Amino acid sequence: MTEVCRAFRNTGRCRNGDECKFEHSEGEPIIPPPAGECFNFKQDGVCKFGDRCRFTHGVADPRFDENGLRKKIARAPRAPRETPAAEATAEGGGEKMARKKKPRVRKPRADAPPREKLDEVCNNFVAGRCRYGDNCRRQHPANAVAE
Repeated sequence: MTEVCRAFRNTGRCRNGDECKFEHSEGEPIIPPPAGECFNFKQDGVCKFGDRCRFTHGVADPRFDENGLRKKIARAPRAPRETPAAEATAEGGGEKMARKKKPRVRKPRADAPPREKLDEVCNNFVAGRCRYGDNCRRQHPANAVAE
């Protein structure tokens, strides 16, 4: 008999999917093993992770029960993330306004000497999308037509 996948049993999904080496089955949630004592807290009396630390900070740590299992803490739900489209609708724009990104154009430095041209034809120029223009290192032949 193979071991049961704790992630699938507790949440109904597993990030490994079909490649998971554990059995995916329905049933009661599996309680995680008790956490040990925090090495940093034991040694220095301080832990940089604070309440986010998954290990116990002493015997009387209020985050854990008597069996060493972490207690469930009710957290406030997160506020929805503000997006530029949401701001536009909040301002009375009505529909979501999609912003188009401007194509990034690389500007040649003023103090840079002109580049030496290679003997190759610029494939991007032939396709009609060379962003370097006259500063391109490859040839831009006049008879090359973008298709």
